[in-house]
Amino acid sequence: EQAFLARAAEHGVDYNVESLQYFNEQVAPTMDLRPLLPQIEARTLVITGQLDPWGVVAVPELESGIRDTHVVVMPEIGHMPWVEKADGFRSALLEFLA
Repeated sequence: EQAFLARAAEHGVDYNVESLQYFNEQVAPTMDLRPLLPQIEARTLVITGQLDPWGVVAVPELESGIRDTHVVVMPEIGHMPWVEKADGFRSALLEFLA
């Protein structure tokens, strides 16, 4: 995440931390889409980081709720695996799509 934010800052992208905090505390808790998981019919790839506080907790529910789920938990990675370990993320994605 830090590398992502540093790169964004280099390119003049300014994140509004207050709005993100508001979303996480006020909006996100009202968006429970878990009851809809069984309606997903497509083969589904879930990639999360071992250190992602939300992703790892959600894996069992995603696996049980979606019929055809493939889960990849990337070790020593947080919430942004495509940033933190882009090559590993890309490999997992390409393997799933093959």
